[in-house]
Amino acid sequence: MNRRRFCQAAAAGLSSGLLGGRPLAAIGGRQEPAIAAVVFDERHLASRAYAEALSRLGARSFATRGDAMVLWYGELGEFLRRSGGSVSGLTDYRQFVVARSVGRELGLRPALAETRVGRLTRWMFAPRKAPEIPDA
Repeated sequence: MNRRRFCQAAAAGLSSGLLGGRPLAAIGGRQEPAIAAVVFDERHLASRAYAEALSRLGARSFATRGDAMVLWYGELGEFLRRSGGSVSGLTDYRQFVVARSVGRELGLRPALAETRVGRLTRWMFAPRKAPEIPDA
């Protein structure tokens, strides 16, 4: 699968299957964004396309700018503490490891098993109180 087809499939999957065809999910009787934040590595076209697709569904996007640790302990961490929402990303494996570690500190749990997409890893973490989201 080339990058163009991956990006098209990701956008189609996000708007239909993965998020149930709607940007909001019922969690505990409330309507909340299914994915509140998306992390992307601006160096990779597929990662940027993934973030754009989720942004169209209401997620706020955050670029790693080459240092995921600064992002998670800074702007993204503050956003997640305020929103209490889920976060997804399509990043390289190093940035995924940072996300998994800091996400755990923020009370997040894996909601989507890591998936390799070429050199990138797709992942999603949700607040521990939220119901599990099935693998796509």
